[in-house]
Amino acid sequence: TDAVMLSAETAAGAYPVKAVEAMARICLGAERQFQTETDFNASPRNLERADQAIAMATMFLSQHVGVRAIVAMTESGGTARYLSRFRAKAPVFAVTRHDGARRQMALMRDVYPINFDSRGLTPREAARGSIRLLVESELLQAGDRVVFTSGEHMETLGATNTLRLLEVGEDGRASGLGDL
Repeated sequence: TDAVMLSAETAAGAYPVKAVEAMARICLGAERQFQTETDFNASPRNLERADQAIAMATMFLSQHVGVRAIVAMTESGGTARYLSRFRAKAPVFAVTRHDGARRQMALMRDVYPINFDSRGLTPREAARGSIRLLVESELLQAGDRVVFTSGEHMETLGATNTLRLLEVGEDGRASGLGDL
């Protein structure tokens, strides 16, 4: 579960603070019990789409290469949803222009929605701009390695088909498979 919520009756009852404290204890206890690693041998049979496979490959890289963050360009939040399910050890910065997608992703585990308008940009320009935004926001810095996912065709739902391993340079630009 990515989020929990108290109902109006519980939150507005005689002991709202105690209700929140009890819920926090339960959630923290549940999280301690559910510290599992993704089984990369078992999971692939459940993949039906390219964006799911990209998310799985992203998780594999994030756990075995040592990255500071995952940056996912997304229109609907679908890629971020898969990344959240696979439980990365690095934060997922989900970059989108859609308010609704950002609101939904705000409830996903380890996903941090970032507002960025990629309309009219090539995938390379969108990657460059989103990395620059994350550096300017002090979420990334020089020397950080990131896994970057996006679609070859911007503004298309479910089109994530690209994965890059990048390193943020001193000038705030990312380098890796071709200089960004």
